[in-house]
Amino acid sequence: MIVNFQNNFINFNGRQYFKQMFDRCAYTGKVFTRNNPRSVEHIVPHSFEGSLNHVSNYLIVAKSINSQRGNMPLDEFLRQHPSFEKNIVETVKSKHGIVVEGIVWADEVRKTLAKVLGRDIFT
Repeated sequence: MIVNFQNNFINFNGRQYFKQMFDRCAYTGKVFTRNNPRSVEHIVPHSFEGSLNHVSNYLIVAKSINSQRGNMPLDEFLRQHPSFEKNIVETVKSKHGIVVEGIVWADEVRKTLAKVLGRDIFT
């Protein structure tokens, strides 16, 4: 995986390093700690469309929140947690410009979110 973060291109092996670029949960906005570790959240769960292991389908969230959502559709999960939408927007905007595997992560995640939610939460 090649990542461009603040104009520094770095070769990484796997998504573990991608996760480290995030210091806050995309859902809650809380800082990650040893007791609140990071986890890769699939915007579209595996159970819905098979294996979607691509950075355009990733949000980095707290492991406990990831487990809480399980395979619940994202729109339903956000209805249950209305404040999470604002935090997702802030997280994605804060990482604008990161290029991962040849794509601008924020742009592709915005497209994935719009497709899943049926609307653009960034406008």
